[in-house]
Order: sequence, then C-alpha cells, then structure tokens
Amino acid sequence: MNGLENEVRPFLPDLINGRAVELTPENQEALASWSLKTMFMFAGQNKHPRLEMLPLKDCAAFYRDREPSRFMIARIGAMEPWENDEGSAMVEFVCPQYSWPAPTANPTYVSTLRIGWLLIQLVRAGSLDDDQILAPFDPHPMFHPLWPVGATLTWPPPRQLPAAHMAAIARPTTLPIQWARPSELTDRT
Repeated sequence: MNGLENEVRPFLPDLINGRAVELTPENQEALASWSLKTMFMFAGQNKHPRLEMLPLKDCAAFYRDREPSRFMIARIGAMEPWENDEGSAMVEFVCPQYSWPAPTANPTYVSTLRIGWLLIQLVRAGSLDDDQILAPFDPHPMFHPLWPVGATLTWPPPRQLPAAHMAAIARPTTLPIQWARPSELTDRT
C-alpha cells in the first residue's frame, strides 16, 4: 500500500492546501485508490459496532484489485476551511450506511473524507446485476467526477463548498446514484 502513498505524493499536498492541480487520468486513479484505502483505515479505527463500518469483503476486493470496485463511484470537491481555521489540515471522516436497521451482506454506503481543502466522496451500491455498473455522478459546479476515471480535470471545481455544509454532504437524505450498463455510458469529457 506504500505505492499508493508514493503515487499521490506529488499532488496531494496541493489538494490539501487548496492549490490548483491538473489531475490526469493516472492521478485520478491513484487518488481514488488512495482515498478508498484511507477511508478503510479510518473505518478500521472506529470502535462502534454499527457505525461507519465498511464491509470486510470490500477491503479484500480492494487489497486484491488496488482500485475501487464496479459497485463504487467517487467525486472530488473543495471545501472551504472552517471559520478561524489557522491553516490546519483538518481531517473529517463520515460513512453512514443506508441498510440499517436491517443489516445486509451488501450495504449501500456513502463515505466522505475531508483533509484540509480536499473533499472526496465515495458511494458504494449495495448490489448490482452482473451486467450493471454505477453511472458516474451528474455534472455539478462544486464537484468533479473522480471514479470511474475520466479526462484530465482541473481542481478545484468552479465553486467551493462551505464548511458548514459538511454534515449535509456527508449524510445525504437521498443517494445520488444511478445504475447503467457499460454500453449505455458515454465519455464524461
């Protein structure tokens, strides 16, 4: 997993500090993989048995494939610092599941990681048919799609998210996901 750290090292400090970055498809793949690994690490530190737990089979699939699965999509945004923040790289991690109170073997969850200005949100669908994948996020002025990988993008997006919106973004009342068949998807550029 140290390889993931090395792949994001050239541009991650700029993202955390809010400086403009061109993210190539290779950078996006590295960042999506690094983000998922980091989310697993945060979730593994959680001691509550029902909150912010990510399925072990997702961890095993990531260890095997070294990238998010076809059940996942991710987007990247920029979140303004908290008021009176003196330049710290605040870290926040939220990961609600949407299958409670009846746990399932394939939960749907939204995992949101914020470090400084960098905001990554990953959505995992509970289950899909063999011929389905998650469709990329719809265009949004405050987010860029990150996974599946697309064309080179400039970060930050045109508008930054206010820090006060973290709870609403991390715990959406509706899930921003749609499924598709690979042949139905077009290039995101």
